[in-house]
Amino acid sequence: GERIPLTLIHPPGLVRDGRAPTLLYGYGAFGRPAAHGFSFATLAWLKSGGVYAIAHTRGGSEEGENWHEAAKGAKRSVAHQDFCDCAEWLIAERYCSADMLGIRGASAGGLLVATAFLQRPDLFGAAICDAAPTDMVRFPKFTLGSAWIDEFGDPGDPAALQVILQWSPLHNVQSDRSYPPILISTGARDEVVAPLHSMKFAAALQNTPSPLVLLHVKENAGHSVANSRDQRRQLVVDQHVFLWSCLAKAGQSSG
Repeated sequence: GERIPLTLIHPPGLVRDGRAPTLLYGYGAFGRPAAHGFSFATLAWLKSGGVYAIAHTRGGSEEGENWHEAAKGAKRSVAHQDFCDCAEWLIAERYCSADMLGIRGASAGGLLVATAFLQRPDLFGAAICDAAPTDMVRFPKFTLGSAWIDEFGDPGDPAALQVILQWSPLHNVQSDRSYPPILISTGARDEVVAPLHSMKFAAALQNTPSPLVLLHVKENAGHSVANSRDQRRQLVVDQHVFLWSCLAKAGQSSG
């Protein structure tokens, strides 16, 4: 029954016919709001004719600490549902169709995207997961993972483990299912989210009939926020080329 805030940006005069390439971003964890402000990457997306949306799911702090607590620990799936609900709203309001909807998230936002992508592949045309933790059964064993136990639950606790197994991305890839195109990226020197998360997730998806599963390992790069300006620019270029290629093909098929 909650109303989920959704920031929506699009070029003037947009015709809502369900065919606009749309990018939905989310974070939804650690009591951190999904930021919206000036971004050259967002501006480039808009100038190319795209729609940009930010899902302010529970798990963030947009509506205060209660908003964070509502998707914390055993209630983590609330954030996943909020994200999917925002996607359904965009489709129902004819900003885009499922085939024309791309999703993107980094770090904990990448976890949000990976989980929604697996739970509702029918909602999305393409996905980008950057530096995302995906093995949520073993995450405390690597880098800073033990600091995330309070946020996502303790897989060492049998009761919490059963809840985590219901949504942990690595453990919910169905080998006989075809998923939309996905670009998974990580920094080879990421000391926040170990690169093995992205590599194992990509390997699991590459063992499915999915049409396109790409893994991009950025050499000499750390976590998303630690990369150089040139690395960030190249990452944006790679992600936009991937998204436009996937969504353009979908648009040609539906057109």
